[in-house]
Amino acid sequence: GGFLQGYFAAARLGLAARLLTDTDDTALSIGYQVGYSAPNYFSRAFKKFYGISPSRYREQNRVPTV
Repeated sequence: GGFLQGYFAAARLGLAARLLTDTDDTALSIGYQVGYSAPNYFSRAFKKFYGISPSRYREQNRVPTV
């Protein structure tokens, strides 16, 4: 538990955030890519960490494609 678990959760969610802004992958796909086996668990963990849902995060932080 403890520190390492929190560290790895933060790293996975950081990668998920980057994938949300840099790819067109669905939140479901990104959740699986970063190691969450259940979409609702990924969404809940993401919202707890960032304060907003994965889809809202993508809307607010999307990098426009040229």
